[in-house]
Amino acid sequence: MMPNGTWSLTATNRRVINVIVALLMLFALVVSPVGTPPAYAAPAANLDQCANGSATAPNNPCEWVNGNLGPSKSHYIEGYSVAYRAVLTDLPTDGSAVSVTFGYDIKHSGVTAIDFLTGYSNLEPHAGFGHSAESVQPLAGVGITDADGVSEIAIAQPSGLVAGAVTEFNALNGKISLFDDGSGSTLTGFSYPSQGSFAAANSETTFQVTFDSHSETVVVAWGGHIATAASWGDGNSAGGLSGSPYHMRLKDWNLGNLGQQDRSLKADAIFPTGTIIV
Repeated sequence: MMPNGTWSLTATNRRVINVIVALLMLFALVVSPVGTPPAYAAPAANLDQCANGSATAPNNPCEWVNGNLGPSKSHYIEGYSVAYRAVLTDLPTDGSAVSVTFGYDIKHSGVTAIDFLTGYSNLEPHAGFGHSAESVQPLAGVGITDADGVSEIAIAQPSGLVAGAVTEFNALNGKISLFDDGSGSTLTGFSYPSQGSFAAANSETTFQVTFDSHSETVVVAWGGHIATAASWGDGNSAGGLSGSPYHMRLKDWNLGNLGQQDRSLKADAIFPTGTIIV
């Protein structure tokens, strides 16, 4: 202590204090968390269907929508396929196997609705509408392109198809398509966990798609074939019904809680085979 009652630190004292402060700071780093871990978004899935516009005001390419379709947003003929896609986001990138389950109505109010699955683009012949068929672009608005990466897997023939529908199924040779950012996500499996009965008044078939996930975002695309009277008989196709008999659903997956989603198409958006729009 100085004569005037104040304290004076020697160089040695200062060094001691600096060492103590440094040790206290080091101790705080060891016993305290470095920081809050970053928050990661949970995996999510969204089911869309493609609106190709009305018969007189088409959308080309068709527009992906979350809602349901009617004649103001779409125009189809029996034998066409409604295009669907599932946009899957915040997925694992370590090659984990991801399985997604969908469902579709094969029978509604006693008539055949979507009888089988196809590839995502099946809108020919289209000349009767007075314009060319609308293109289907599964990656529109997603942020990846066709050139990044694509994988396909054959769609197995479901049970219960009548002979005419089997002929249609074989001619279309449908495949499920998967797109990613080029990271190598690959389809590895297609199956039917349950198949409805075409003899029932109302019936659903489910299908499951499995892939190895290497990309945070993946798009799965396919089509639902609109049953034809030519195959199933007059009065046995849903084109003559009212209401919304064409349903596709996102039902479940192996990445936790999903929440079902349902997309429907009204029957009055289906024109009879041979329709000509002048």
